[in-house]
Amino acid sequence: MINDFLDNLGSSQYQKKPSKQKLINEIEKLAQQLDGSMQKTLRCDSAGRQSRVITIEYDVKETK
Repeated sequence: MINDFLDNLGSSQYQKKPSKQKLINEIEKLAQQLDGSMQKTLRCDSAGRQSRVITIEYDVKETK
């Protein structure tokens, strides 16, 4: 049993998850690679629900 535990220490289920800030930084890099922009906002509603929103805008074209 202990050998099974030691064998699984290197598996993905025991690896540390990246921080939220690190993931957000990666998303920002992806937006830049798309020649776009990223915006972070906080959304709140009248019921007291809050959520963070990431918006990526890319391939912007002016139409006339």
